[in-house]
Amino acid sequence: NSGWGMGKRGSGIVLNGSDDYAVIAHASPLSLSSFTISMWYKADTFAGIGNFDTLITKDTSNNSNYYIELTNDSPNCGFAVGVGDYHDHLASFDLTAGSWHHVTCVFDAVGDTIQIYVDGVERLNEAETGTPSTHTGELWFGNVPSASQYVDGTMDEVRIYNRALTAAQVAALYAGGTAGATRGNASS
Repeated sequence: NSGWGMGKRGSGIVLNGSDDYAVIAHASPLSLSSFTISMWYKADTFAGIGNFDTLITKDTSNNSNYYIELTNDSPNCGFAVGVGDYHDHLASFDLTAGSWHHVTCVFDAVGDTIQIYVDGVERLNEAETGTPSTHTGELWFGNVPSASQYVDGTMDEVRIYNRALTAAQVAALYAGGTAGATRGNASS
């Protein structure tokens, strides 16, 4: 339902805000406890007050292993510990429509913390002692299966790690590095 267009670095996935999204089938390496999710994102418009732009989620109806969404143009990251029991963490930083932003969510299950970085700078660091639910739901880009939370913008360089990256590794991703990533391997 989505298309390819000009991304931050090469091509990116372009989503129209009304019916575009992309889905990847469940694979066990995508069910995570500690995790880092990172991407470049440029919004054309935002969903508006009281609505969400779901950038990425590993989701079944009302049960998300992890997600990044925008709440009134601010990054929100978290997971569900059970059906409908979401642990949301909202950064106090507004993204700008029409500009590229590097958004990263880091959850450290061992250190019991969750961080949100925007453009390489930590914008949120909070305690989080929950454990993400695991399931066989699909990985969604630009929408969520339980609601119409379509994204109007372009995503590029989406990366998912099965570990908590350090602040230096997140800064390296923002600067154009790989932070020890292996391209094409979701479990690296």
